[in-house]
Amino acid sequence: MALPYPNPSLSRIARGERPSSPISTPPPPPPSAAAATSPPLARDGSVSGSSSHTTRIKEREQERQNQGVSSEDLPEKSSTARRVLLTMIICAGLMFSCLDASIVSTALVSVSAEFANYQDTPWLVLGYLLTYMSFAVGFSKLSDVYGRRNILAIAWLLFTLGSAWCGIARRMGELIAGRAVQGMGGSGLYSLAQVCLLEQGPSRPEVVGALVGVTLSISFLLGPVLGGALAEWNWRAIFWFNLPFGVLAVLGIYILWPGQRRQRLRQPERQEHHEPQQQQQRQQQEQDDQQQETPDQQQKPAGISQIDFLGHALLAAASILLIFALQEAGAQVWTWSSPVIIWSLATAGACWLLLGGWEYYLFQRDKKKPLLPNTNSSQKGKQVEPVLPVRLVRDRVYILCVLVTLLNGSIYISLVIKVPEYLQIVHGDGALWAGVHLVPMLGTCALGSFLGGALSKRTNLTSQTLVAGGLLQAVGLGLVLAFSYVYAPQGDSSSTSFPLTVTTTTTTTTTTTTTPPSTTTTAAAATGSMIPLPLLLPLLSLYGLGIGLCFASCTMTAAIQSHHRDLAAAQGAVAQARVFGGALGLAVWAVVVAIAGGDGYGYGYGGGSDSSEQIQPSQWWTTALALPDGSQLRWEAVTRVYLDAFRDQVLVMTCVAVVALLLSLGAYHQARRSGLGSGPGPGDVVGVMERHKAFARRAEGDRDMDTNRGGGRERVRGNGDVEMSSVSSLRSLVR
Repeated sequence: MALPYPNPSLSRIARGERPSSPISTPPPPPPSAAAATSPPLARDGSVSGSSSHTTRIKEREQERQNQGVSSEDLPEKSSTARRVLLTMIICAGLMFSCLDASIVSTALVSVSAEFANYQDTPWLVLGYLLTYMSFAVGFSKLSDVYGRRNILAIAWLLFTLGSAWCGIARRMGELIAGRAVQGMGGSGLYSLAQVCLLEQGPSRPEVVGALVGVTLSISFLLGPVLGGALAEWNWRAIFWFNLPFGVLAVLGIYILWPGQRRQRLRQPERQEHHEPQQQQQRQQQEQDDQQQETPDQQQKPAGISQIDFLGHALLAAASILLIFALQEAGAQVWTWSSPVIIWSLATAGACWLLLGGWEYYLFQRDKKKPLLPNTNSSQKGKQVEPVLPVRLVRDRVYILCVLVTLLNGSIYISLVIKVPEYLQIVHGDGALWAGVHLVPMLGTCALGSFLGGALSKRTNLTSQTLVAGGLLQAVGLGLVLAFSYVYAPQGDSSSTSFPLTVTTTTTTTTTTTTTPPSTTTTAAAATGSMIPLPLLLPLLSLYGLGIGLCFASCTMTAAIQSHHRDLAAAQGAVAQARVFGGALGLAVWAVVVAIAGGDGYGYGYGGGSDSSEQIQPSQWWTTALALPDGSQLRWEAVTRVYLDAFRDQVLVMTCVAVVALLLSLGAYHQARRSGLGSGPGPGDVVGVMERHKAFARRAEGDRDMDTNRGGGRERVRGNGDVEMSSVSSLRSLVR
């Protein structure tokens, strides 16, 4: 609801409109005369020329005094150099948050070898992804209340401390804990980057969108390569590399961030006795403005009181417990029948059910007690915003896009982590070249993201690009699977006598080496089982193009199908689905390996059939790593297991890609109106984005003035910033 400002021009300014009349007492000159006599305006709004400039300053000061705000209460303006440096710091935070999600992919082999612990290495990625997903929305809400600068600095501190923790870790558990802290900071850097860029960065939204797109592309391409280059020297350098940037970023934020002084609100001078007619005209104009606004435009979130703490806690608990059960049981740290795994799965299921019930309760509450136009801000602030509104879940196109994103994320992140590992173990690449060989897939993914937006610039082709992307993924992975069988080793691997004799006791494991069997039945004879890189890399590039198209299509579809009040939640759900899908895919990898290794990976170790003469995957991997470096025996052992494990996982990925393709067909829609009510149709994607932005600007202006009238508190911004950040990102895809 619009507030009765003492000056109607300020009400229009808050909504992004031009004032209808000046504040000064003399009437304005005709437009032609004003244009002829007034000098041009500078970029900061000042008037060139000494006399006109002085007059305009006095008029602005008079306007501020009428509104109860003095010039000394306004935020400090930043110079161009300061803004450029601050933009670089914000973009660096966005880059590092995405960079560290994949930078460890080329160092996992080195880390597992140093700690002699392979079964827990996936937690180096899972720990980062789970905290990265769980705290993103919380950082955004906290910044609405406590300010962007403070929360952004805290995010940098957490990220830097987590990096230092990882750099000095002496055990795998310490390293995993450090990665979790690092993920907390990374979630804040990612979620606040676009909002801060809109407020402190370039004034043009399309430039902000371009910066975000370029930064993300660089981070995706640079992560595996930089991680491989640093891991060639020492894997700990991956984490020490972040420290100087983190320290400089925190210092730069507090030095370069424009000062945000407390905005003291003065009581406006009473003018009823001096200008009764003018006062009545102002009140009448404000009443007309209020009648023109819809209830959705009048809704103003009220900061931290609207955070769905219970919903976020249930979502985090359900995700973490499910991933924990799958990963630990898959790595055979615990058996599937153990109380720990059963309790984790049962609790995760209960949390998912409670989350659904809680979100449905919030939906029914809002349905029974909708916000009315005369609802005041304090009453609105008491209503909790759901993590995922039920009205979005009811939208067939939107919810199917979320499911497609989840399945695509499970494949994409698994490949980003496991392909470098496969190249190092099977093809013998170093850490650096393993990252370099991943660049074609990541490059086509970035290309697909830009193409997906460009194709829908004038006509809404999001459904078509989503289906095309799903088809490219299924074809690319299907060809990788087919050639993995074409180049598979000949012979019955299940009867192969493997050159490892393992005696397992309750406390120790003793390994003795026997004479290797003939080369016709060993993994050494399976050198042809490796898919040649000139064939593997183009197939992965084909998959990368498809996943890029799907990511762009799902992002734009989420905005088109959602109302402006649900835009932030809709985009947040898509982003969380991608990250959660990646964590789920890594956990499923462990399960697939465990199933393939149910009888000792299908190989008879020492020729025995008793379980005591066979080794579990974690024991086998540790045994293989304990062999002398560069030995033929070690190469045979590691290669044979990873060949079969990778082929089985590609089979699962191909099936998941086919399911995602079917869901994409189910989400196909044509000539469907967006959820914005009256306005641009589905063919005008840019128009939909502009409409979202217009709503966000109006809500943001009303919120700022509402806070200023409350007096005595630091300036607070609401979800309008989050909506504007989402709109800017989407516009970068379609322009």
